[in-house]
Amino acid sequence: MTFGSEDFGGAGNLKGPAPSTKTGGTSSGTTFSSQAARWASPRPPGGGGGADVLGGLLADVSNERTTLVNGWVQLADVLLSADAGNITFSGIPTQYRHLYCVGALRSDRAATSDSVAIRFNSDSNSNYYGLSALIAHSNSLVTAERVAQNSIAIGDVAGATAAASEFSAIEFLMPDYANITRHKNIRSEGFAVLANSTTNLKITLGAGMWTGLAAIAGTTVFPLNGSNWVSGSRLTLYGYTP
Repeated sequence: MTFGSEDFGGAGNLKGPAPSTKTGGTSSGTTFSSQAARWASPRPPGGGGGADVLGGLLADVSNERTTLVNGWVQLADVLLSADAGNITFSGIPTQYRHLYCVGALRSDRAATSDSVAIRFNSDSNSNYYGLSALIAHSNSLVTAERVAQNSIAIGDVAGATAAASEFSAIEFLMPDYANITRHKNIRSEGFAVLANSTTNLKITLGAGMWTGLAAIAGTTVFPLNGSNWVSGSRLTLYGYTP
């Protein structure tokens, strides 16, 4: 699922969405580029969105710009109605201070879990560094470090053989994402139920760095080992305005 730059509007035009026309597609995930989306007069939360055929896949997409407490503004919301190889937000504007993404994911990997991987600005080179920790009951702690990789692994979520109907919580913060003088950091938290039995409830923590100096204009979230996020997976992206 990819969002084009027009879907975020421009500076000084930030309050509410006008109707948009969605076209386009890719094989790795569902994609659209808006031809007529601009944020104009204020409107209350709720409404808007709907089912759109995006790149041959049916997805429920809500483009509400909802101002939340403490200055958080909803930029985009993706709810997959068919499996997709990734969820991508592109054309992210630079007028916000921080970015925050939250949702629930499940991979099609034939295992109880899969790792959530992220890339910035379509950079697939070895410019990512990360550290993750998996915490379970009985003082179980497993850590992993990834140095000079082509993505950051920010946490684990349910795989295809995890507990039925389990979509794992995941959230990640990208502070000062538009600063062009420093590397970009990310911090994440998550929770996964791999099976409905003891020792199979997991808390995941993650952090990482992208060595790029450019402002983050796009994020691509994909399963590190599986092929797709399954239908019902969801991510919502927010920007913070001081």
